[in-house]
Amino acid sequence: MNSENRKWLLPRPCVIAAAALLVLSALMLALSGLTHGGLYDQRAAEYWENGNADSLRYSQVSVFLGRGTGVGYEDLMRLRQGLAEKYVADSISAADESSRLWIDAACATGGVTLSRGSVSVQTTVSGVIGDFFFFHPEKLMSGQYINPDEASKDIVLLDWNTAWRLFGGYEIEGMGLYVGDIPCIVGGVFEKSPNDAEENRVYVSFELLERINPSVEFSVLEFVLPSPVSGYGLETVEGLLKLAENDRVTVENGTRFTRGALLRLIGDFGSSVEQTKSIALPYWENAARRAEAKAAVYLLLALVFAAFPAVMVITLLVKLYRRRGALAPWIKGAPQKLREVKDKIDKRKNDKRDGGDLPAPDDFSSELVQGDDGPGGGDDNA
Repeated sequence: MNSENRKWLLPRPCVIAAAALLVLSALMLALSGLTHGGLYDQRAAEYWENGNADSLRYSQVSVFLGRGTGVGYEDLMRLRQGLAEKYVADSISAADESSRLWIDAACATGGVTLSRGSVSVQTTVSGVIGDFFFFHPEKLMSGQYINPDEASKDIVLLDWNTAWRLFGGYEIEGMGLYVGDIPCIVGGVFEKSPNDAEENRVYVSFELLERINPSVEFSVLEFVLPSPVSGYGLETVEGLLKLAENDRVTVENGTRFTRGALLRLIGDFGSSVEQTKSIALPYWENAARRAEAKAAVYLLLALVFAAFPAVMVITLLVKLYRRRGALAPWIKGAPQKLREVKDKIDKRKNDKRDGGDLPAPDDFSSELVQGDDGPGGGDDNA
């Protein structure tokens, strides 16, 4: 191709820069997808869906409640009843009648003193109900989780720091202590999440926390429920809860790290990061929001790095289009040029054979026929 036809080519430095930026863009895109890999609190719907035999799609919905909303046990029971009626009305049912169609959990938080003999520790206590530890699988060091079917028992789960300060070890399940002035039994010890900034955290049943503080109310409601179409689960919970928007923050966890959600976060970054409602978010939601922000930044960098390669590709396509007339003869002659190159390669191979560098094709067959003192060879007159 002459110099006139080479005008459609891109400058080599631009091509190298575009390739390097494309690699960086791919790296940022990969990092954006990895930011939420360890956030197991956000993946309850995925685990529930994989563990069920039905073909229903599920969503995880979290509701964070403001102080003074007064949502308690009776409200949770009414919400459960409303969900059951909603799914019956919409003809949505589990594949197996003995299986649960959805699961839920709720949590209330307060402060309480734990004591054993003369030793006492001030702790942050979470009173839980339902399948809380399916949503938040704290790593157990000993013992077992609080069984939702045995919530009335006075069982307490201690984090490692609290267990060490009270007992000097963690193999302590079955031992006694006081939660406030109520005698309880240690059910197990767990390793606190690195995202949890509380120095001492313990879990008890909501019933036990309600005995300690009769005015306690839920601060978190969580659901894994069928969502046959996008947004169905979120809209169902919000419709049944009937709380003012300023008194709640509702999140559909399964979609928050999708590309579309992250692009929307980039477009509304300031107001998304700033929490304008007077609602205390739990540590796992704060961790998810930090991961969202990181994922959005990585995605934004990926788009910025990909901009120059995209411009280069568009420029090349425009050049090709504008010079389509000059390039047409070269494109039409390309098959002939390829045949000429092939003929030259074949000629070189034949020249080498003629010079003795390569055996001729007939030599291989003659060697196979004649042999040399092989099992079938020898003198025909023998």
